[in-house]
Amino acid sequence: MKKRNWIACSAAAFMLAVVGGTFAADEWPTRQPIKLVVPFDAGAGTDTVYRFYAQQLSKALGQQVIVENVGGAGGAIGTMKVARASADGYTLLGTMVTGIAALPHLQKLQYDGLKDLTPIARVAYPISLLGVNKELGINTLPELIALAKKEPGKFAYGSAGIGSAPALRFEVLQAETGIQLEHVPYKGGTAYVTDLLSGRIQIFVDSILGSQLGKADKVKLLAVMDDKRVADFPNVPTINEILPGFKNPPTWYLMEGPANLPPAIAKRIATELANISRSPETAEFLAKQMTRPSTDQSNFNVAAELQSAYDLYAKMLRDRGVKP
Repeated sequence: MKKRNWIACSAAAFMLAVVGGTFAADEWPTRQPIKLVVPFDAGAGTDTVYRFYAQQLSKALGQQVIVENVGGAGGAIGTMKVARASADGYTLLGTMVTGIAALPHLQKLQYDGLKDLTPIARVAYPISLLGVNKELGINTLPELIALAKKEPGKFAYGSAGIGSAPALRFEVLQAETGIQLEHVPYKGGTAYVTDLLSGRIQIFVDSILGSQLGKADKVKLLAVMDDKRVADFPNVPTINEILPGFKNPPTWYLMEGPANLPPAIAKRIATELANISRSPETAEFLAKQMTRPSTDQSNFNVAAELQSAYDLYAKMLRDRGVKP
């Protein structure tokens, strides 16, 4: 009799836990703050975009969403913090797809980005501009390609390091065109700009910085690394207008949570992000950041897209022989 009562009580407790968990997920959020970990330094373009979305999410959810910058190791330190957090919806990750899809192929991590995190939504896309130092004396990308082929390895580009979005874009450009460029990694933007303008490096791919230098007429812009031209630079062609079939490597903004994040919470966040992305205020803000909002539908499978990006980077980096 006692055994039957124990089984009945255990079953009831289990059902209450399930119902309680579902209710908690449906009612989320009930407390604040919600922490959005950005695994890069404050002031970077990624940080700026996620601070905007944090403000908008705070309004939509009725609870404060604060950004916490946890930089280091190419984004691995901050990402690991989220991977080890409780899956209750109060710790989220605002990162780039490259940090999940490319970084594991370039360094040993203490977490599995595909298993220890829950993909929530593709948030936005940075729009990069490819340009050169004006002293190089060229006006088009075909001219740059021709010059680089004549003198392999002579011309250099800068980036935030191996595995950064600009570096990955240049890997694809080299693979597609057969040119060979020198890679010069930087830790800060000041040295990068100084070397670009002085001619220490000659080529760059950047979003906001590229736009600022282009507007100031300090560089020559050769291509938009996107499928649409940019309003501020209507005469700069897209990369596909110059190189038909060119495929930009995935470099979109990605929001995630810890593994086993309740589906109801993930869906709520994704829904609110989609609503934010459709607002005129967001379009205006992102345009100034050389970024365009995501237009993914509610049935978009971000996990499958993330897996695809992971596989793509694995092959690309292996084929190119890119190592840390």
